[in-house]
Amino acid sequence: LDVRERLAGVQAQTLVLHSRGDQRIHYEKGLELATGIPDARFVLLDSENHLILEHEPAFETWIAEMHRFLETTGA
Repeated sequence: LDVRERLAGVQAQTLVLHSRGDQRIHYEKGLELATGIPDARFVLLDSENHLILEHEPAFETWIAEMHRFLETTGA
């Protein structure tokens, strides 16, 4: 489904995390997603993987960003 035309209507705080070297979905697609959602935060992770693995340096960044997001949203 292509829902890009509806992104501007998202009214939830949004965090988009994406790997710089993602072999499945290019990071520009993640940036496009974040840009289309009002006030979304985009974080580019230093990884080649689509899913961040625990042994990667980017995993610590992913965890820290998730904690930061959850703290700011009150979740």
